[in-house]
Amino acid sequence: MDQAIDKSMDFDRHRYSRLVQPFDHPERIYFDVSFPADFPQDNPAAAAARMQWLEAWLKQRRLCATGHEVVKQRPFDFLEDNPAGYQQRWEIRCIANAGT
Repeated sequence: MDQAIDKSMDFDRHRYSRLVQPFDHPERIYFDVSFPADFPQDNPAAAAARMQWLEAWLKQRRLCATGHEVVKQRPFDFLEDNPAGYQQRWEIRCIANAGT
């Protein structure tokens, strides 16, 4: 009997992205992403999925409760640690409350 295992909602997020906070710079937040055939780089639906993944990672880690912005989307630097072979690193900044 051939039965497929249902994919969880987070399967693609865990497979194609990760959230990184460097130990030596805990104020920095990086969102590392891959662009597989299912989620190509220049596709609006795939871009929307990546934004959902980012929001899910931030919520899971309890970061940026009052909002965030993507400061920069860039390829990895030549000597930057990237053992999983992600294709792009996004630099994320938390947005503070107006009264803080």
